[in-house]
Amino acid sequence: MSAPARSSSTPRRYRRSFREIYNEDWFFLLDGERLGPVAVSGSANQDWYDPYDEKRARHEEFGDCLAEGVYWLLDKGSSVSDADEPFWTEYLRIRLEFIDDVAARVKLSKEPLEKKHRMIDALDAARAPLRAHQPAALRRISGGLAR
Repeated sequence: MSAPARSSSTPRRYRRSFREIYNEDWFFLLDGERLGPVAVSGSANQDWYDPYDEKRARHEEFGDCLAEGVYWLLDKGSSVSDADEPFWTEYLRIRLEFIDDVAARVKLSKEPLEKKHRMIDALDAARAPLRAHQPAALRRISGGLAR
């Protein structure tokens, strides 16, 4: 959900920090350590995109990991400041297992072979940045969200 869809502008403190991170819009819903209040007004539509594009998967995986990791903590009743290095080490392991599980399901699916290859290639592309992520870097970025 981009700023126009939220009918809001990007808070100045986030403009520089997260502009290159996919899913940065999730961070604007935070109010320090927890989710802030949200109201719903109107509707928004998403433009079509290719969900199996390798370049997109590689580029967006870091933001997916960061946002989904933080929100997983919040869903468990924890706060953003609980996203320490041990948490990120475990979360990266879980995320890789999730991608492996999805890839195994794709291989067993009845999808056309060409589509299966595209799906697997996108999942493989998403694995690469996950293996490169350092828990300390994720901790440093997520620590900046609680301010």
